[in-house]
Parts: sequence; structure tokens; C-alpha cells
Amino acid sequence: MDEAPAGMTQVLGGTRVDLDGSSVKENMLSVQGEAPRKCYQDLARSFGDIYDEFNTLAEQLASEEGNGGELAKLKAALPKLVAVQASNAARAHALGEFASTYVCTTEKSDFSEQLQLLTATALRRPDIGNDPHGAVQKFENAVAQGRATKEGRRGGGGGGGEDEDADLVITQAGGGGGGGYEPPNAKCPISGIAVGEIETPVEDEKGYIYEKLTIEEYINGHTRRTRETAVDCPQIGTTHRVSIASLNSATRLLRSRKVAAAAKKRARDESDDDDNIEISQ
Repeated sequence: MDEAPAGMTQVLGGTRVDLDGSSVKENMLSVQGEAPRKCYQDLARSFGDIYDEFNTLAEQLASEEGNGGELAKLKAALPKLVAVQASNAARAHALGEFASTYVCTTEKSDFSEQLQLLTATALRRPDIGNDPHGAVQKFENAVAQGRATKEGRRGGGGGGGEDEDADLVITQAGGGGGGGYEPPNAKCPISGIAVGEIETPVEDEKGYIYEKLTIEEYINGHTRRTRETAVDCPQIGTTHRVSIASLNSATRLLRSRKVAAAAKKRARDESDDDDNIEISQ
């Protein structure tokens, strides 16, 4: 921007600033741009919880008879949700790109048009506009899990439900405490939290366990800079790559916890029965 006469000022967003290129740019792109950037960031963080609820509902519907219509409606709504997430990510990226590339000038600038162009460009990035988080695949996985549960219920002849499922896991794993399942890593390689203490565990294609939010932030942080969709596994000694799409709920770990809890409950119940027998005798 051509320099204005010394001492001239301009009120921008309720703040009086010196009317020179550097001051105008700093105020418009940093101060005034902070609110929309924070809004986009807050919305981006909420999508993880939204997808979790979405897939939980899909699995539940798929696991019960007579829900084909509702499941179809849910599936039809998924592309719209993915598009909203991509649009939000593209706008956030466009703001950052605009802030780093804009040059002040005395010529009239159409900020809206420039941001629209940057947003459209961002949507063509594979880490933004091509379902980089694997929402569609995770939805299909949830539906498949629900259908498997339904088929298992049909084939079980109305058997023992959760206890029967727990016994099956114990048998397959060879017995032992905690359901017998042992993941290849003892703790999340990023957060350092022990696998058994992770509240929301996810696993990659090789079975390594991570804290969901931590691994997603790790992948997004690296792919945002490299424009790739996958990163090297953060677990020392591994050679495979990990992407958001390759992550799934750590069902074996969660089931092993259920097995361990069921085993403890049975042990307590048997202990209580023994105590009652001794008292009656």
C-alpha cells in the first residue's frame, strides 16, 4: 500500500490504527480475523464427537430388525455432513492462506472474491475435500459391525447374550485375565497413557492402539504441512503409515475390558454364593 501522510489514522473494527500498510494488514488479518478463525477451529473440533454419535446410531440401527429405512436416511445424510466439514476446513485454510499472502495496495480489493477463490482451491486438496478422515468408510464399518451383531444374535438361538460373547472371546484368546487380548503396544506412543487407561481407544490396521483425539490431532498436524493423507506410525520400531481413514474403534480392547469386568463380576457372585452356603450350614 502506498504510504499515507504521517499521522493519518483510520478506525478499523472499533480500533484507531495508523493508516499505513503494515498496521492495516496486521489489524485486518490478525485482530479482525481472530474471531472467524476461532469459530472454524471450534467447529472442526466438534466433528469428531458428531461422527462418533452418527456411527453409534448407525451400528445400533443395523443391529436391529426393521430399521432399513432409517439406516438409508442416515446414509443419505452422511455426504452432507462430510461436505459441511470440508467446507469448514477449506474456509479456515483460506483465512490462513489469505493472511500470509495478502499484500496491501491502494487499489480496491474484493476480499470476498479472494476468499472464495482460496476456499475453492482448498477444497481440491486431498487432505481437505476428499473425505480425509474416512467418515464414509467408518460409517460402513459401523453398519457392518451392527449387522454382524444381528446375525450373531440370529445364529445364537437366543443364547446368553453378553456373557456368551464374553465366553467366546475368552475361549479364542486362550483364557486369562483381561480377556486374554494383548495389543502390540502397552501405551499410546503420543500421549504416553497406558492402553488400559485410554478412554476412547482406536487402533490402526496393524493393531496399534492410540488415544483417539491425540492420534487424530497428530495426523492432522502432519498432513496439513505435507498435504499427504497418511503419516509414519509414531510407534518406535514400526514401518507402516497411519491415516485417519485407517483408524477404527479398538473393539478387541473394549471387548477384553468387558470380558475382564464380567469375570470379576462372576468371581464376586461365586464368592457371595459360597458365603451364603457357609452361613446356611
